[in-house]
Amino acid sequence: MQPRTLESIIAELDNAGGYGAQTQSLRNQQALIPGQIADEEKGLQAKQDTAFGDIVNGSRQRGVGFSGIPLAEQAKYTSTEFLPALARLRTQGKQQAMSLEDAILGIQERRTNAALGIRQNEQSLAEQQRQFNESLAQQRAQAAASQRAANSFQPSVGGNGGGQPAQNQPVGTFQKKANGGFSFADQSGRAISAAKYAQLNNQDIRDVIYQMGQAGDAYSQQLYNQLAADQMFGKGNTEYDKRIYQAYSPIFWGIS
Repeated sequence: MQPRTLESIIAELDNAGGYGAQTQSLRNQQALIPGQIADEEKGLQAKQDTAFGDIVNGSRQRGVGFSGIPLAEQAKYTSTEFLPALARLRTQGKQQAMSLEDAILGIQERRTNAALGIRQNEQSLAEQQRQFNESLAQQRAQAAASQRAANSFQPSVGGNGGGQPAQNQPVGTFQKKANGGFSFADQSGRAISAAKYAQLNNQDIRDVIYQMGQAGDAYSQQLYNQLAADQMFGKGNTEYDKRIYQAYSPIFWGIS
């Protein structure tokens, strides 16, 4: 399977991963801010009107027959109370909107990082599959060449005849299970690992893993590619081989 594009993964995360719903929720909160600010501005305006009325009433009480408007006191209230409160309100609204925008950017960053990780994993799996397919094609070509060479061989006169040599019967059993995995057993029917089966049959474990991968087992395909490229495994370094046994215990259990 080819790796998906980053855009398609992001779209899927928006829909199925919940990132889109989180972003939309914050966008909805942002959309409410202008209305909230407008309502609070009306409250400040009403408070100013009340203050102006108090200033006028107070002035009339202080001066008999006073009928003018105390503009200086009203201007003082406007500059020291109303306008600072209005500025604080609008600044608070901007800060709230910016805070929500930062939260949205954070969600989008996490979504993008998640998408990049998914795409990198898909690309890695696709590359492993490509390598396995190439290795499989090479081995098939080699096997076909060997078969053609065997079919074209003619024994020399006075040789042991033209019969094919008998094939050795495998020790134990090796079969694919219904769930897609594989099971191995020794001559007595006791369950053993793939590595133990290979050992009993004097086979390289990589040959057995190759057969499992050829039958469609993805884990075996990946492991075969890794061991085929490993320059140290199986070269007589016992401690190194033991680490491989431990790292891939589903294949090597029962081997010391």
